[in-house]
Amino acid sequence: MSASFATMSAAILVLAVTPSYETIGIAAPLLTIFARLVQGFALGGEVGPTTAYLIEAAPAEARGLAVSFQPASQQIAATAGALVGEILSLTMTTEALNAYGWRIALLLGAGTLPFGLWLRSALSETLHRPEAPALLVQTVRSPAARRIMSLGFVILASCTIITYVPQYPPMR
Repeated sequence: MSASFATMSAAILVLAVTPSYETIGIAAPLLTIFARLVQGFALGGEVGPTTAYLIEAAPAEARGLAVSFQPASQQIAATAGALVGEILSLTMTTEALNAYGWRIALLLGAGTLPFGLWLRSALSETLHRPEAPALLVQTVRSPAARRIMSLGFVILASCTIITYVPQYPPMR
């Protein structure tokens, strides 16, 4: 988890400090695309393990609550990012925002990186229980668990569809 967080952090910093097209030519968009790809891959390696850690680290009676912090914190971060964008757009001219203002948002986000890395280094390892594989098989075979997993799949698919369809409408 620390490696994916550090990789994502490095990509954010590369995005924030990449010189403009006028300065380094075609290398600017290539660096930007590369940094965004690295950032996306790192995020993909972040969500699953973080969720698994929350499940493993939480007491059995509080696992649902602990795991709910994963999507909740993502929404809080998205809201904070939107607020930063709104403040920047209200306080800067369009020219300044296009020239360097967007980098301010990235650098503000990068300011949280030392805290995140420190937090990751302070996390304890979760216990590995030898009965976990048998418990997983028993859970998957349970009709009640299958209903819950099916409902979870429908909810996840619905959220994904609701997110991507409006963002990427079909071209006419």
